[in-house]
Amino acid sequence: SVYRQMAEVYRREKAYDPALDACEQALETNPNSPEALLTLVRIYHDQGDRRMTKEIGGRLMAFWSQADPDYQNRIELMKLLGVTS
Repeated sequence: SVYRQMAEVYRREKAYDPALDACEQALETNPNSPEALLTLVRIYHDQGDRRMTKEIGGRLMAFWSQADPDYQNRIELMKLLGVTS
């Protein structure tokens, strides 16, 4: 969780390389961490990398496919992916 938080801080500062490194550290502990994967999607989206945004976002959408439609992380992910409900 600390590495994911560091990644978010770096992302907000637009320091994408350290943000990606922190995400990598977070995902080493738990490669399927939804929070870390969402942070990774945010980073790729901010960088304009549509392919990686879609790839990682697709994994999360599959994970959250049965989630409550009001789940905020799912709503944010759908916006990042340009998906309408």
